[in-house]
Amino acid sequence: MLSFADKMSSGSKLNQIEETEQYRRSCGIVSRLISQDMTLELKGAFEILQGDIAQTMVEFLNKVLGSDHDLPLDQRRRLLHLFTKIIKSAQVYPKSFLLTGVMCSLAGIPRGRGGGFGEIFVGKLKCQPVGVKVVHLHKNGTTPKEILRAHAGEFALWAHMSHPNVLPFYGVCLSKEGTLRICIVSPWMEAGSLAMYPETNPTTPQVPLLIDMASGLQYMHGLDIIHCDLKVDNILVSDTGRVMLADFGLSVIVMTNGANTSAAEHRGTTNWIAPECLAAKKMPPPT
Repeated sequence: MLSFADKMSSGSKLNQIEETEQYRRSCGIVSRLISQDMTLELKGAFEILQGDIAQTMVEFLNKVLGSDHDLPLDQRRRLLHLFTKIIKSAQVYPKSFLLTGVMCSLAGIPRGRGGGFGEIFVGKLKCQPVGVKVVHLHKNGTTPKEILRAHAGEFALWAHMSHPNVLPFYGVCLSKEGTLRICIVSPWMEAGSLAMYPETNPTTPQVPLLIDMASGLQYMHGLDIIHCDLKVDNILVSDTGRVMLADFGLSVIVMTNGANTSAAEHRGTTNWIAPECLAAKKMPPPT
């Protein structure tokens, strides 16, 4: 008769075999999804998924993108493109994007501005300070939950960027303080942005800051992601003096096989936008 320990060991091995088989099947699905030979009909079928089926596919792709860090850059780019396409068309998002336990008072004075899209407050998540960006909502009858679904594609881009010079994305939460509002949560950068950092730290060499910024942009462009609103207010500095690109609310993915994104939809801040983007009718490729 098998002992309890033997039974547990046997059950554990069976679970490992099942998980390995599931992983192999998952790899096969992913290989088809990111294949250059995937037909336009199949791509279109994925992009029109709705409801529970779309939610299941989004959860699966989110897990693959979050766990398989060995994916070649080109494959990650294709998978991320499909991921955001489904999210935008079906207006669903991974459940893991929604955070609970974020503590932040929105009644006080903001610690900064998040471009034209909201104010920045300091909050806490698991006893650690976090930046909480409260998104401005237009009074057109649209609810925060509807806006959250509509902008989940941008959150998806940010959530799956991992680079020393890109600000990490923790998630989003819905604040019920006063009126229901969307809050985007990320690490708190006490040193602030490049708008003030050179003045408060005049002896800091500026060339390493420029190198960090270029490195973050190179990583984003390698994924065919355009920031669309790059300016000193959106370039933060960590406690260790490293530059981190932030505020990806306007970011778009532009596949090299032809972009169809209107430049007018992603103007960003006029004073900082590149001339070729101002003149273009369609968003040009990353430069």
